[in-house]
Order: sequence, then C-alpha cells, then structure tokens
Amino acid sequence: MKLIVLITGSRNPSPQLQNAVTDRLSELLQTAIEGKMELWVIHGHCPSGADNIAHNWVHAQREPLVSEFLVPAQWRSHPGKTGGNYRNTVLVDLCRSLDLDEDNLVCAEAFPAPTSVGTVDCIKKIQQADLPLHITEVP
Repeated sequence: MKLIVLITGSRNPSPQLQNAVTDRLSELLQTAIEGKMELWVIHGHCPSGADNIAHNWVHAQREPLVSEFLVPAQWRSHPGKTGGNYRNTVLVDLCRSLDLDEDNLVCAEAFPAPTSVGTVDCIKKIQQADLPLHITEVP
C-alpha cells in the first residue's frame, strides 16, 4: 500500500509556509507508518516555496518508506505561464492515474498564499479530477 500526496503551494518561502508543509507531511508520515504504507511525495520541483520545503523534508527523513517524485515545469517547451499550467496538468494526471490502483491512497495538499495564481490553477485541476484535497492557506 502507498499513501501518495501531491504538494502544491506558494513559491514564496515564509516561516508559516515552512511550518504548514512540514507539519502536514509529518502527519501524513505518521498515517503511513500506522497503516504500514509507503509515503510518496509528488511535487513540481520549484526551487523555492512549498515544493522546496517538501523536497527538503523528504531528504531530512531517515525513513525508508518515504520517496519523492519530481515533476518540474518544462519551461523550454512551454514558455511563460503555460509551463506551470502544463506541469500542474501533468501532476494531477499522474496522481489520477496512480489513484486507479486500489492499493494506492492518493490525496493532494495545497498551501496557497493570496497571490498564488499557479497554486489556484492546480487546486482547480485537483478538484476537477475529484481527488481528495486539503487546503491550508498561508499569509
């Protein structure tokens, strides 16, 4: 069994975002351990903000049950905002396909700030895909 979590959120690092992402991932890890599941963390590999916090959290774990899967934006083939929107589509499509396996429990965690246009796009796509979604707003 796998607990698969899609992370999306603000690109602007802050102590509130740091705490929100790490606290939620720690909760999900505890759920995975209690359920004897692997924890897969999937994100867009942005070098700042929620993606980077998730990346650092995964690498700080000494738990063999934790894995990370990166889906970076393809800025060369999708310049401008289309790169981020395309990456969001790929992230959600990947999670939707993983959700087809009954041994997988797939969910999404969103950490939007008031100016998080890309995060809002990803949230809409997650909702359209009917994936379980938990939203923690950050300042």
